[in-house]
Amino acid sequence: MQAHTIAFENHAESTQLEGKYSLSINSRVVGLDIIRTCAILFVIFGHFSQHSLPPQWFGTFFGPMGIFGVELFFALSGYLIGGIIIRQFDAGKFYSFMNLSNFWFRRWMRTLPLYYFFLLVYFQMDWRGPFAYSKYWQYFLFGQNLSSVTPPFFELSWSLAIEEWFYLIFPFTLIIAAKFIAGRRAVAAAMIVLVMTPLALRLTTPLFNQTNDMLGFIRVPVMFRLDAITYGVLMASVRAWRPEIWKLLQRHAWAFFVAYALLLVYFWIKTPGLEQHVTRISALFAAIPFISALLIPYMSTISLNKQPTAQTFFVYTSIVSYSIYLGHILVIILINKYIFSFRDGKVAIYDNWYYLYPLYITGTYAMAFMTYILVERPFLKLRDMWSTRKIVTLDAV
Repeated sequence: MQAHTIAFENHAESTQLEGKYSLSINSRVVGLDIIRTCAILFVIFGHFSQHSLPPQWFGTFFGPMGIFGVELFFALSGYLIGGIIIRQFDAGKFYSFMNLSNFWFRRWMRTLPLYYFFLLVYFQMDWRGPFAYSKYWQYFLFGQNLSSVTPPFFELSWSLAIEEWFYLIFPFTLIIAAKFIAGRRAVAAAMIVLVMTPLALRLTTPLFNQTNDMLGFIRVPVMFRLDAITYGVLMASVRAWRPEIWKLLQRHAWAFFVAYALLLVYFWIKTPGLEQHVTRISALFAAIPFISALLIPYMSTISLNKQPTAQTFFVYTSIVSYSIYLGHILVIILINKYIFSFRDGKVAIYDNWYYLYPLYITGTYAMAFMTYILVERPFLKLRDMWSTRKIVTLDAV
């Protein structure tokens, strides 16, 4: 399941102010909108295939795509968040309490209102039925998957927990590193810590848990996955500090697309034993977000000025992608419950997927539009009104 919450905020060119709230197409890096759109479509179609009976090729193709969509979100989120942190670091403002608190304020105003809105809705309308607040109180503090898989409620929130904890852990790691290492090497040290520690934990995961779904257990816990977002921060640092490497990555993007395709094929062929092979799974969940991050330099150059219809689609989907992510399962529940019927108290599986999916898609975009207008956008406007200062940066997830 996804995310991401993964990279959902409007991103502007670095010459613009984060505090300037605008949905102008001209202010956006459309290539990043394409990444975000692909990521959210991968996720929702992966989930659609679990709530219908599509042809075998559809489930085989889109099942793994949901996994890859989340990893794209992680990489893009890290890149955009990294851009904010690195610019503050270079300006000598990162250690200011005002700047750091403003960073967290803007992140939380971006992510928390819609998350809590849907959390309260899912307490009443999760596909398993209503749940008591007291039973899953940890969701209010993003503790649902700190060191384990997400409980059987609002399961797609796992990626949001990883995002929120990264917002706290990376700045503190960087502050500690800077006490012992001067300059930009402190950023490198912080990234190394947040890449190597989760990898080490994944490789030792049998010490934490014995499960029949090792792939799921390694993929979901916060403490195992912080590196996925760190690879995006790495790309942001390359863009800021090593432009020659950035250009080199752009020129050799074909190799990264091939590597990405090969990783997909690896999942499509359902490699025997993958679910229990700890080393292989640990390496895969380093490789997928890392390769995803390597696609960003090239994708950031793409423009669709000559294809206005396509550009509008990618930009709009990107704008409402956070709402799409949090709300699409609810749309499935509502359509299955009120348009079709339940079987034995569970969500029905339908043969006529070619009728069902247009309903899912239409309902998902409609709900995303409403929640964006009624929940997301008002809080974004309040955020920009209340921010203690404006910082020249890329907007981020």
